[in-house]
Amino acid sequence: AGGTMSVSSTTGVVNLDLDSGSVTGAGTLAVSGMMNWTGGAQSGPGATTVAASGTLAIDGTNSKFLSQRTLTNQSAASTWNGTGTLFINDSANFVNSGTLTMQSDATLTENSGFGGTVTNSGTWRKQGGTGTSTLGNGNGTFTNSGLLDVQTGTIGMNEGTFNNTGT
Repeated sequence: AGGTMSVSSTTGVVNLDLDSGSVTGAGTLAVSGMMNWTGGAQSGPGATTVAASGTLAIDGTNSKFLSQRTLTNQSAASTWNGTGTLFINDSANFVNSGTLTMQSDATLTENSGFGGTVTNSGTWRKQGGTGTSTLGNGNGTFTNSGLLDVQTGTIGMNEGTFNNTGT
């Protein structure tokens, strides 16, 4: 909820609800079940990994912040709902090697420091919302070697660098 979880070594949890607090530290937080991210921040030089057996749900109207940290989604059943912006700052990394389905017209961008990196080697699908989902973070890079699958609306790239060797 609203507190701070400091991760200094590899730490496993089954479920995580992050709505207004923060996950920070140099360690790796391994989520094997459900991770609900509705607000708050993930920061520090560590990593958060949602296992293939788990599910990442990015949801709601609140902003979410990823700063320095690496967020890896390995789940085949992850979703992104709501209109809350996901800010990737200070050389953070968002790695999708599973399936992430955008079910709204959400935005991924930056608002401070150096932009981050988004790497998709899995499936990044836009399946909801009839408008534009903007993926781009100013000084950052979006690299796709997997599948970018637009079923409804539009995915727009905003500034930064877009590298595409996938489909």
